[in-house]
Amino acid sequence: MVSAMTDSHEAMDGNDQANIRFESPFFFPGGDKKLFGILHRAVSPANGRGVVMCYPFAEERLWAHRVMVKFARILAKEGYSVLRFDYMGNGDSEGKFQDSNVETSISGILQAIQWMKEAVHGIREVDLLGLRLGATFAALVAMQVDIVHRLVLWGPILKGNNYMQELLRSHLTYQMATYDRILFDRKRLVQMLYEGKPVNIDGYDITREMYEQISSIDLEKLEGVISCRCLMVQIDDRLKEPNSAYQRVAERWGNTILVSAMEDCFWREIPKLYCGAPNLFTETKKWMDAP
Repeated sequence: MVSAMTDSHEAMDGNDQANIRFESPFFFPGGDKKLFGILHRAVSPANGRGVVMCYPFAEERLWAHRVMVKFARILAKEGYSVLRFDYMGNGDSEGKFQDSNVETSISGILQAIQWMKEAVHGIREVDLLGLRLGATFAALVAMQVDIVHRLVLWGPILKGNNYMQELLRSHLTYQMATYDRILFDRKRLVQMLYEGKPVNIDGYDITREMYEQISSIDLEKLEGVISCRCLMVQIDDRLKEPNSAYQRVAERWGNTILVSAMEDCFWREIPKLYCGAPNLFTETKKWMDAP
């Protein structure tokens, strides 16, 4: 859990210190729960644009935090007002993690957009920027409502089932490291979920409802249309051919640009401490700055 007291001071270098006075922690309505957010107010006169950041899922949110904060500060210096927030049951927001799911996350994003438009003076347009599963949530929001001006998807999860299986595999690795053997294979872990027993992955209790809702997502097959302009970024630690699944989705949506950014997987625990992602930032800013 990231506390309100320490959040604004993390990921801070010498150039960031002067901007702290433009950052405000607060709670805003999120249905029957209060959601915690940090508003990065535009340092220069506002350009009428706001950005809501959609964090990745569970432990990935922790490792990606510094990069998200850094880019929020970059955007604030460029005249954007940026809202970072915790989904219900995550971070400092009210509620329990095991009660959260895809629906509560999407509801939180909608509440964040509404708050930006109503509470931040001069905001005319709100963009969504999401990472990993947060990018998937942002895309689902853009399919449901016509209030998103632009959409930035950093390494979106296209198939929720593949992602959940990846998390379950990480649990097998944990079992080997802890017990020197596998106590429950993936089939048994899924069986436990359907028996009503949450499966703890990296300290987060995954429930059957959460597992089913995330597993049912398939952006390749969804019929929804995204009417706003969209940037999809393939993030890899080395130069690779464009992801064919990303290409198919981008072509089907029609108004989506697919680019690549060479960065390590900063949303995971890796040896390198990531306080910024310069290639990713450059590609994103170039697209956002275009008329």
